[in-house]
Amino acid sequence: MLHRPMKLPSFSAVQAGATASLNLPVGPTYRQLALLYKKAGVNATEAQMATDLIRIRLKINGSVRFDISAADYINLIKDQGFTINAGELPIFLSRPTARTPQLEEDGAWGTANVATFTLEVDIVPGAGVVTLDGVAWTTADRRPLNGIIQTLPFTYQAATSGQVEIPTLPRGNGDLWALYLFTSNMTAFEMEIDGVKISDAPMSFITNSRKWTGRVPQAGLFVFEPTWLDRGEDRIPLAGAQDFRLKLTMSAAETIRIYMDTVIAPLGIVVPRAA
Repeated sequence: MLHRPMKLPSFSAVQAGATASLNLPVGPTYRQLALLYKKAGVNATEAQMATDLIRIRLKINGSVRFDISAADYINLIKDQGFTINAGELPIFLSRPTARTPQLEEDGAWGTANVATFTLEVDIVPGAGVVTLDGVAWTTADRRPLNGIIQTLPFTYQAATSGQVEIPTLPRGNGDLWALYLFTSNMTAFEMEIDGVKISDAPMSFITNSRKWTGRVPQAGLFVFEPTWLDRGEDRIPLAGAQDFRLKLTMSAAETIRIYMDTVIAPLGIVVPRAA
Protein backbone atom coordinates (compact mmCIF):
# COMPACT_ATOMS: atom_id res chain seq x y z
CA MET A 1 0.00 0.00 0.00
CA LEU A 2 1.44 3.37 -1.05
CA HIS A 3 1.88 5.72 1.92
CA ARG A 4 1.54 9.33 0.79
CA PRO A 5 2.67 12.42 2.73
CA MET A 6 -0.03 14.97 1.92
CA LYS A 7 -0.56 18.63 2.79
CA LEU A 8 -3.91 19.20 4.50
CA PRO A 9 -6.30 22.09 3.75
CA SER A 10 -5.47 25.42 5.37
CA PHE A 11 -6.41 26.14 8.97
CA SER A 12 -8.85 28.95 9.70
CA ALA A 13 -8.27 31.50 12.51
CA VAL A 14 -4.53 30.94 12.93
CA GLN A 15 -3.74 33.62 15.50
CA ALA A 16 -2.87 34.03 19.15
CA GLY A 17 -5.80 33.44 21.48
CA ALA A 18 -7.91 31.69 18.83
CA THR A 19 -8.91 28.15 17.92
CA ALA A 20 -7.43 27.18 14.56
CA SER A 21 -9.42 24.50 12.77
CA LEU A 22 -9.51 22.55 9.53
CA ASN A 23 -11.71 19.88 8.01
CA LEU A 24 -9.73 16.90 6.79
CA PRO A 25 -10.92 15.34 3.53
CA VAL A 26 -12.97 12.22 4.23
CA GLY A 27 -12.40 9.06 2.25
CA PRO A 28 -8.66 8.38 2.67
CA THR A 29 -7.19 6.27 5.45
CA TYR A 30 -5.09 8.34 7.87
CA ARG A 31 -1.97 6.83 9.44
CA GLN A 32 -0.31 9.84 11.07
CA LEU A 33 -0.92 13.59 11.21
CA ALA A 34 1.49 16.40 12.03
CA LEU A 35 1.25 20.06 12.94
CA LEU A 36 3.81 22.40 11.34
CA TYR A 37 4.16 25.44 13.58
CA LYS A 38 6.19 28.61 13.10
CA LYS A 39 6.69 31.78 15.11
CA ALA A 40 7.62 34.90 13.14
CA GLY A 41 8.41 32.66 10.17
CA VAL A 42 10.84 30.41 12.08
CA ASN A 43 10.22 26.78 13.05
CA ALA A 44 9.07 26.75 16.66
CA THR A 45 11.16 24.99 19.28
CA GLU A 46 9.81 22.07 21.27
CA ALA A 47 9.38 24.40 24.27
CA GLN A 48 7.49 26.96 22.17
CA MET A 49 5.11 24.32 20.81
CA ALA A 50 4.52 23.03 24.34
CA THR A 51 3.71 26.54 25.56
CA ASP A 52 1.69 27.85 22.61
CA LEU A 53 -0.48 24.90 21.52
CA ILE A 54 -2.58 24.61 24.62
CA ARG A 55 -5.12 22.06 23.32
CA ILE A 56 -5.27 19.75 20.31
CA ARG A 57 -8.50 17.95 19.39
CA LEU A 58 -9.60 15.50 16.71
CA LYS A 59 -13.33 15.15 16.14
CA ILE A 60 -15.20 12.47 14.25
CA ASN A 61 -18.73 13.57 13.26
CA GLY A 62 -18.47 16.31 15.88
CA SER A 63 -17.44 14.03 18.78
CA VAL A 64 -13.99 14.47 20.34
CA ARG A 65 -11.84 11.34 20.00
CA PHE A 66 -8.41 12.86 20.74
CA ASP A 67 -7.94 15.68 23.26
CA ILE A 68 -4.61 16.68 24.80
CA SER A 69 -2.31 19.67 25.33
CA ALA A 70 0.83 19.85 23.22
CA ALA A 71 2.93 19.94 26.41
CA ASP A 72 1.50 16.64 27.65
CA TYR A 73 1.49 15.02 24.22
CA ILE A 74 5.16 15.87 23.69
CA ASN A 75 5.91 13.99 26.91
CA LEU A 76 3.86 11.01 25.71
CA ILE A 77 5.70 10.96 22.37
CA LYS A 78 9.09 11.14 24.07
CA ASP A 79 8.05 8.39 26.49
CA GLN A 80 7.39 6.18 23.46
CA GLY A 81 10.96 6.79 22.28
CA PHE A 82 10.30 9.35 19.56
CA THR A 83 12.10 12.68 19.10
CA ILE A 84 10.59 16.08 18.30
CA ASN A 85 11.91 18.13 15.40
CA ALA A 86 11.68 21.93 15.45
CA GLY A 87 8.34 23.09 14.12
CA GLU A 88 6.89 19.58 13.77
CA LEU A 89 4.47 17.91 16.17
CA PRO A 90 3.42 14.42 15.00
CA ILE A 91 0.10 12.87 15.97
CA PHE A 92 0.33 9.10 15.79
CA LEU A 93 -2.93 7.41 14.82
CA SER A 94 -1.47 4.13 13.55
CA ARG A 95 1.37 3.23 15.90
CA PRO A 96 4.81 2.97 14.22
CA THR A 97 6.03 0.76 17.08
CA ALA A 98 3.48 -1.97 16.29
CA ARG A 99 5.10 -5.39 16.33
CA THR A 100 3.03 -6.76 13.45
CA PRO A 101 1.84 -5.21 10.17
CA GLN A 102 -1.71 -6.18 11.10
CA LEU A 103 -1.59 -4.19 14.34
CA GLU A 104 -0.27 -1.14 12.50
CA GLU A 105 -3.08 -1.51 9.94
CA ASP A 106 -5.68 -1.83 12.68
CA GLY A 107 -4.65 1.49 14.20
CA ALA A 108 -5.24 3.57 11.06
CA TRP A 109 -8.30 5.82 10.93
CA GLY A 110 -10.43 5.01 7.91
CA THR A 111 -12.93 7.70 6.91
CA ALA A 112 -15.09 6.11 4.24
CA ASN A 113 -18.12 6.10 6.57
CA VAL A 114 -17.30 9.42 8.29
CA ALA A 115 -19.27 12.62 7.67
CA THR A 116 -16.74 15.07 9.17
CA PHE A 117 -13.16 14.76 10.46
CA THR A 118 -11.96 17.93 12.17
CA LEU A 119 -8.64 19.05 13.67
CA GLU A 120 -8.71 21.92 16.19
CA VAL A 121 -5.80 23.65 17.89
CA ASP A 122 -6.14 26.23 20.68
CA ILE A 123 -3.30 28.80 20.48
CA VAL A 124 -2.29 30.62 23.64
CA PRO A 125 -2.96 34.38 23.90
CA GLY A 126 0.25 36.37 23.45
CA ALA A 127 1.85 33.84 21.09
CA GLY A 128 2.75 36.58 18.62
CA VAL A 129 2.73 36.16 14.85
CA VAL A 130 2.33 32.45 14.14
CA THR A 131 1.61 30.13 11.23
CA LEU A 132 0.12 26.65 11.44
CA ASP A 133 -0.17 23.98 8.75
CA GLY A 134 -1.19 20.35 8.77
CA VAL A 135 0.18 17.32 6.93
CA ALA A 136 -0.74 13.66 6.98
CA TRP A 137 0.49 10.24 5.95
CA THR A 138 -2.43 8.65 4.13
CA THR A 139 -3.28 5.68 1.96
CA ALA A 140 -5.91 5.76 -0.77
CA ASP A 141 -7.85 2.70 0.42
CA ARG A 142 -11.38 3.69 1.38
CA ARG A 143 -11.95 1.77 4.58
CA PRO A 144 -14.57 2.48 7.24
CA LEU A 145 -13.70 3.80 10.67
CA ASN A 146 -13.60 0.69 12.85
CA GLY A 147 -11.42 0.32 15.95
CA ILE A 148 -9.23 3.34 16.80
CA ILE A 149 -7.15 4.39 19.80
CA GLN A 150 -9.05 7.20 21.48
CA THR A 151 -7.14 9.59 23.77
CA LEU A 152 -9.19 11.58 26.30
CA PRO A 153 -8.27 13.50 29.49
CA PHE A 154 -9.61 13.80 32.99
CA THR A 155 -8.24 15.04 36.31
CA TYR A 156 -8.31 13.76 39.87
CA GLN A 157 -7.77 15.89 42.96
CA ALA A 158 -5.77 13.92 45.53
CA ALA A 159 -6.71 16.00 48.53
CA THR A 160 -4.30 14.40 50.96
CA SER A 161 -1.17 12.28 51.26
CA GLY A 162 -1.45 8.54 51.82
CA GLN A 163 -3.60 6.14 49.81
CA VAL A 164 -6.37 7.57 47.67
CA GLU A 165 -8.79 5.81 45.33
CA ILE A 166 -10.09 6.81 41.93
CA PRO A 167 -13.26 4.69 41.69
CA THR A 168 -14.84 6.36 38.68
CA LEU A 169 -12.54 5.54 35.77
CA PRO A 170 -14.33 5.54 32.39
CA ARG A 171 -15.24 2.09 31.07
CA GLY A 172 -17.29 2.68 27.93
CA ASN A 173 -17.35 0.05 25.23
CA GLY A 174 -13.64 -0.35 24.63
CA ASP A 175 -10.35 -1.81 25.82
CA LEU A 176 -7.61 -0.10 27.83
CA TRP A 177 -4.51 0.51 25.73
CA ALA A 178 -2.59 2.75 28.13
CA LEU A 179 -3.05 5.05 31.10
CA TYR A 180 -0.88 8.15 31.64
CA LEU A 181 -0.67 9.92 35.00
CA PHE A 182 1.10 13.28 35.27
CA THR A 183 2.21 13.43 38.90
CA SER A 184 5.39 13.99 40.87
CA ASN A 185 3.98 12.82 44.20
CA MET A 186 2.80 9.25 43.57
CA THR A 187 4.82 6.52 45.28
CA ALA A 188 2.65 3.44 44.65
CA PHE A 189 0.11 2.41 42.00
CA GLU A 190 -2.52 -0.33 42.03
CA MET A 191 -5.29 -1.16 39.55
CA GLU A 192 -8.35 -3.31 40.15
CA ILE A 193 -11.14 -4.42 37.81
CA ASP A 194 -14.21 -6.03 39.40
CA GLY A 195 -12.21 -6.74 42.54
CA VAL A 196 -9.39 -8.48 40.65
CA LYS A 197 -5.97 -6.93 41.15
CA ILE A 198 -4.46 -6.11 37.75
CA SER A 199 -1.27 -4.44 38.97
CA ASP A 200 0.42 -3.89 42.32
CA ALA A 201 4.11 -4.18 41.35
CA PRO A 202 6.50 -1.40 42.40
CA MET A 203 6.26 1.64 40.14
CA SER A 204 10.00 1.51 39.51
CA PHE A 205 9.73 -2.05 38.17
CA ILE A 206 6.85 -1.17 35.84
CA THR A 207 8.77 1.86 34.56
CA ASN A 208 12.06 0.02 34.10
CA SER A 209 10.39 -2.92 32.33
CA ARG A 210 9.03 -0.58 29.67
CA LYS A 211 12.59 0.40 28.74
CA TRP A 212 13.06 -3.11 27.35
CA THR A 213 10.89 -2.15 24.35
CA GLY A 214 12.47 1.24 23.75
CA ARG A 215 10.34 3.40 26.03
CA VAL A 216 12.04 6.47 27.50
CA PRO A 217 10.28 7.31 30.79
CA GLN A 218 9.79 11.03 31.41
CA ALA A 219 10.03 12.86 34.73
CA GLY A 220 6.67 13.54 36.34
CA LEU A 221 4.86 10.98 34.14
CA PHE A 222 3.89 7.45 35.17
CA VAL A 223 2.61 5.16 32.42
CA PHE A 224 0.67 1.95 32.92
CA GLU A 225 0.74 0.36 29.47
CA PRO A 226 -0.52 -3.22 29.18
CA THR A 227 0.54 -3.05 25.51
CA TRP A 228 4.18 -2.22 26.31
CA LEU A 229 5.25 -5.28 24.27
CA ASP A 230 3.60 -3.62 21.23
CA ARG A 231 1.01 -6.38 20.94
CA GLY A 232 -2.57 -5.24 20.55
CA GLU A 233 -3.83 -8.50 22.06
CA ASP A 234 -2.51 -7.35 25.46
CA ARG A 235 -5.06 -4.55 25.85
CA ILE A 236 -7.49 -4.95 28.75
CA PRO A 237 -11.23 -5.35 27.96
CA LEU A 238 -13.41 -2.86 29.84
CA ALA A 239 -16.83 -3.16 28.20
CA GLY A 240 -18.18 -5.70 30.68
CA ALA A 241 -16.45 -4.31 33.78
CA GLN A 242 -18.67 -3.17 36.65
CA ASP A 243 -15.88 -1.61 38.71
CA PHE A 244 -12.61 -0.12 37.42
CA ARG A 245 -10.48 1.71 39.95
CA LEU A 246 -7.01 2.90 40.87
CA LYS A 247 -5.43 2.96 44.32
CA LEU A 248 -2.63 5.50 44.52
CA THR A 249 -0.26 6.26 47.37
CA MET A 250 0.61 9.95 47.45
CA SER A 251 3.41 11.74 49.26
CA ALA A 252 1.49 15.03 49.01
CA ALA A 253 -1.82 16.40 47.82
CA GLU A 254 -1.91 17.11 44.09
CA THR A 255 -4.20 17.54 41.10
CA ILE A 256 -3.30 14.65 38.77
CA ARG A 257 -3.77 15.00 35.02
CA ILE A 258 -4.73 11.64 33.53
CA TYR A 259 -5.13 10.49 29.94
CA MET A 260 -6.61 7.20 28.79
CA ASP A 261 -5.85 5.49 25.50
CA THR A 262 -8.85 3.29 24.78
CA VAL A 263 -9.49 1.08 21.77
CA ILE A 264 -13.05 1.78 20.66
CA ALA A 265 -15.21 1.66 17.54
CA PRO A 266 -17.01 5.04 17.60
CA LEU A 267 -19.31 4.20 14.70
CA GLY A 268 -19.58 0.49 15.41
CA ILE A 269 -17.78 -2.34 13.64
CA VAL A 270 -18.40 -2.32 9.90
CA VAL A 271 -18.08 -5.80 8.39
CA PRO A 272 -17.26 -5.74 4.66
CA ARG A 273 -19.88 -7.39 2.50
CA ALA A 274 -18.85 -10.52 0.62
CA ALA A 275 -18.11 -9.99 -3.05
